[in-house]
Amino acid sequence: MTTLKQRLLRHKVDSRRSTATSHFYRAIRKYGEDAFIIYPLIENIEDKKEADTLEKACIDKFKARNPKMGYNVSLGGDRPFNHTGMKRSKESRERYRNSRLGSKNPMFGKPPTSGVFKSGSAHPNHGHPHPPETIEKMKKAQRERWAKRKQRIITTL
Repeated sequence: MTTLKQRLLRHKVDSRRSTATSHFYRAIRKYGEDAFIIYPLIENIEDKKEADTLEKACIDKFKARNPKMGYNVSLGGDRPFNHTGMKRSKESRERYRNSRLGSKNPMFGKPPTSGVFKSGSAHPNHGHPHPPETIEKMKKAQRERWAKRKQRIITTL
């Protein structure tokens, strides 16, 4: 089981991604990471199954799935990946799969390198290495980014 600190840290890190658009992640970006704290409602639970059951009960009791009351998207507990709290039927999964096959797939007919990511001889800078001073600037910038990230992680724990 992950600890509450680990869980909150994971949410804070995930909220920094520009693609993270859930209600909770937008709130973290709006109000700041320090505006959110996490603490146990019930102490000393060792059994995962019991923790899942209690999590579901608390989410239900406090109406935490209501955006005006809380930030939970799922029913809680040990849920499937789709975060809705319900498992898709085999027929439903098959319908979705069929809806994306062949020409209905958004990537149909496109070569694998037609997108943003190009490598090798297809890359526009292929054969044009960066000058040494540019490489040093890039290294310095990357070291600074990692130092800031490391500092953020330490201060949030």
